[in-house]
Amino acid sequence: MIATTNRHASQREIVPATKSLARVSSIGARSFLLEAPGDFDLVAQRRIWALSQTVKDWADLAENIPGMTNLLVIFKETPEDPDAVVSRLLEAWENARSIDLKGKTIEIPVHYGGEYATDLPALCDLSGLSDREVVRIHHEATYRVFALGSAPGFGYLHGLDPRIYMP
Repeated sequence: MIATTNRHASQREIVPATKSLARVSSIGARSFLLEAPGDFDLVAQRRIWALSQTVKDWADLAENIPGMTNLLVIFKETPEDPDAVVSRLLEAWENARSIDLKGKTIEIPVHYGGEYATDLPALCDLSGLSDREVVRIHHEATYRVFALGSAPGFGYLHGLDPRIYMP
């Protein structure tokens, strides 16, 4: 059983009526977005990567784009039965097992202070940390690229220490 809620003409949310473990929304006529439940974390992202690997071989799929704990799938043609697509995606999600993608470490030079630190005083005020503590915490961390952005070279990163998070 599928419950459907119209949000506006080009997007409708389609969720399972009995379980809301993952949420699927239609984005236009040929695209669907599966959003992982729970927190923004590596566990959910690893399942998204696994789901992306699973659906890439679907013959009717034009493209799949992993995002931040979500996956956008774009079909070659408008599906005749959107509810069947939702069921297929949710089943694939339920069967997805965590994977870890091989990558490489890239060191990015960072300049702390001066004209590059316009938000550092606000961060220090919010966190209660000194500027040296903020720099140390930020510098010691290793960040993982969860997804690529729409601009070349832009990566969405995970791994920021909560002590230096800015809303």
